[in-house]
Amino acid sequence: MARARVRNTGRLRTLTALALGGLIAAALPAGADEAQVKPEDVKTWTTTIDGKEYSMRMATPTSDGDTGLFHLSSAYTLPKGKASFSLFRDNFDRNPKDIDFSVHGLSVGYGATNKLEIFGDIGIQNRVNVDALSHAGFYNDLPFAGTTSDSPGWQTGFGDVKLGAKYKILDDYLGDGVGLALKGVVKLPTADEAKGLGTGKTSFGADLILSKHLNRKADLHASLGYQVNSDPDDVKIGNDFKWGVGINLPSCKIFQIQAEVVGHNYSGADFDQTNPIDFVIGPVFWIKPGLFIRPSLSLNLKFDEPGSDSGFSSKRGRQIAIGYHPGTPCCEVVAPPPPPPPPANRPPTVSLDCVKDSLFQGETTPCRAAASDPDGDPLTYAWTTSAGRLSGSGAETTLDSTGVACDTDITVTVTVSDGRSGSASASDVVRVKCPEKKAEATTLCTSSGFPRNLSRLNNVDKACLDDVASRLKADPRARVVVIGHADSKERYPEVIARKRAEAIKTYLVKERGVEEARISVKSAAATKPLDNGPSAAARAKNRRVEVIFVPEGAVSPEDDD
Repeated sequence: MARARVRNTGRLRTLTALALGGLIAAALPAGADEAQVKPEDVKTWTTTIDGKEYSMRMATPTSDGDTGLFHLSSAYTLPKGKASFSLFRDNFDRNPKDIDFSVHGLSVGYGATNKLEIFGDIGIQNRVNVDALSHAGFYNDLPFAGTTSDSPGWQTGFGDVKLGAKYKILDDYLGDGVGLALKGVVKLPTADEAKGLGTGKTSFGADLILSKHLNRKADLHASLGYQVNSDPDDVKIGNDFKWGVGINLPSCKIFQIQAEVVGHNYSGADFDQTNPIDFVIGPVFWIKPGLFIRPSLSLNLKFDEPGSDSGFSSKRGRQIAIGYHPGTPCCEVVAPPPPPPPPANRPPTVSLDCVKDSLFQGETTPCRAAASDPDGDPLTYAWTTSAGRLSGSGAETTLDSTGVACDTDITVTVTVSDGRSGSASASDVVRVKCPEKKAEATTLCTSSGFPRNLSRLNNVDKACLDDVASRLKADPRARVVVIGHADSKERYPEVIARKRAEAIKTYLVKERGVEEARISVKSAAATKPLDNGPSAAARAKNRRVEVIFVPEGAVSPEDDD
């Protein structure tokens, strides 16, 4: 039986080598093969690469995170600046010890350039169960599976982290004879080897990958690689010679069938390995551009556990991946040449003038167009306005500004057409003016709290009057009205109120140099109290002076009396 296994493994390795050689041979006589497609014939979606628009070839990430099938990489890479990801579940069966191993992980990829793809994956949760503890030996990648005190039983924990890069040397979809790439991966030992979830040591691997499309209907892939595994403590594991072949079809439509055969040949381990060969197949459905779901079934063709049930269920695994991949270039999208232009037609010309450049709300103005056509074609006129209403037709219309807010610019536009796809437009702007606001008198100072029967100013009053003087100097046509007020309990309200107003005027004239003629003085006596309360504080508020600034044209308080 062992010899039969060796023969079968040798045949599959030979098949892989032949596939690689066949792809290389197919590339040698090939010339440029960059197909083109019309926009209406694109079956997927498009993207721009190096200034050219391409329809996209459907693509998915591998469990490592680079572009490929389930575990077999393709020679294609993500376009520059594009990213991919997938949430996946991998499930494998390995022997000896009848091991059931699952990885629930996340993979990501990024196109650093149009040729260089960087990627990685994380085993968010790894699970392993060993059913045949009594059997000798170990599986190379899980040498400690089944060694925990609570085995048999599921062991669960964080998995390993892988990081890598893939460089695309050739791309048969972009004119090369074959797709060719080199891939390198490093495994970081983050899984818990004490639970049997990993080796606990670093691994390094490299792969040569070739891909070839079959008239863009399907893609063939093949790879050869080697992985160097560091030995855990107290056990020697083998290095891994990896090989694989696969296919996806169709290539450039939103549904695919993917299938692969991937084998591992371990050498140098303390225990002779059975060298698993996994056949995986499943459909891929794209829900939206780039967003996919991929269920699959796997079968370990080399699963042979003596003394245990090695039926189909023991060899079978179930996988699923949900993720996003923008795709890789399929065909250049080229629009057909435009039809020849019609005979040259010289367009008309037009100018527009509205008689009034500005008007008040509710006024009207005529707007006249002056148009001509160099070919003598009859012209039609179409009028539009951004506000207001237009009446009239032909070369003249009337703009009515009724209902338009003031300070609004109305754009009137006329378009003339010659009936032969020739047209011209002209615009004029009419502004709706606002009526000028009348100047208003404003109170600049209110000096309150005068002692009873006194008109003496304090420093606060003088500071405010200094500002009044500055305003008068800035506006030579303005004047002020000073109104004095008194408390009804004062001896002579009319007289003391006027004295207070005169004190203000005297300060402005003598101390601040304001012309006496620009200052009017009034006494309101006790007729306009601020506070009618009986308290001393209330009466103090009424002993005050108001200084009212009256710009030119404003209504003076004297006129209101």
